[in-house]
Amino acid sequence: SSDLWARNGGHGMLIEARGAGPCILFHAPNDTPNERARMVAVTYTDDGLSIVGDEMPGSMYPADDS
Repeated sequence: SSDLWARNGGHGMLIEARGAGPCILFHAPNDTPNERARMVAVTYTDDGLSIVGDEMPGSMYPADDS
């Protein structure tokens, strides 16, 4: 199996975002006090979940892999 989000991030939860469908909501980076909310669209697959695209508008942390 592979990580859903292999970049620096903390615990997450699955939500159904109004108008966006299933998303994972988590904090990143996993580095106090720099944590910010991030939300990424996902889809259900036969193997579990897959990320559908980039972060959703309104994520509090810019897309940065640092």
